[in-house]
This record gives sequence, C-alpha cells and structure tokens, in this order.
Amino acid sequence: MELVLSFPPSTNRMWRTTFRGARPRTYKNPKAVSYAELVTLQATTQCREQGWAPTSQPTAVTMRFFFPSRAGDLSNRIKVVEDALNGIAWRDDKQTDEMHLFRKLDRARPRVEILVEVLACPDAS
Repeated sequence: MELVLSFPPSTNRMWRTTFRGARPRTYKNPKAVSYAELVTLQATTQCREQGWAPTSQPTAVTMRFFFPSRAGDLSNRIKVVEDALNGIAWRDDKQTDEMHLFRKLDRARPRVEILVEVLACPDAS
C-alpha cells in the first residue's frame, strides 16, 4: 500500500507543557492534533481507494520525506507519522519490523511518501 501525506511537524513541537502553580500539564500541541486529523483524512481516503484495511501482521515500512529545506532532523518526523497511521495502515506501529528512511528536498511540495508491505514470514526467533 502506498500513501502520499502532508509533511509532518517535528516531535520537538508535538508536546507542550504548561504549569498551573507547581503542577505540570502536558498536552499535544494544536498543530500536532491538526496534523493527525489531516493525515487521518488523507490516509483513510487513499487506503480505501487501494482496498487496504489496517493490518495486524508485521510490516516493512519505507518513508521518503521530502523536506521544504535542509533544516530539521529526519528522525524527529518518523514517530509523528507512525502514530498518525495507527488504526489506518496498521493496528499499532509496534508491528513495524523493518524500516527504510530517505531524506529528499522538494521546496515546492514537501510531503512524505510511504510504502507499507506486509511481511509474509514473521521472524520465528
């Protein structure tokens, strides 16, 4: 199954903590919430068009991140995408047994292209 999704925010910006007196309150940044909602719409539509239902099998995932500039870490984008695809591409991102990552540059159209493959023979060890 192949997906093309909007470029994700960094995990550095995903969570916010505020203090009410001495008590911290951690919450998901509104931009991260908006991204998850957008990805849900994009991915659900694309999965439906391809006849894909969330798999419960082990997966191999390839992600090609097309950054708008050279700034930002590749690794800070992965978890945001994985979590957003829970219940859509797979039941839970812990099913990913193999991952391939690529960083590209596309100033005009930043995005992430994803290929999800079901692994036919789960590792028996």
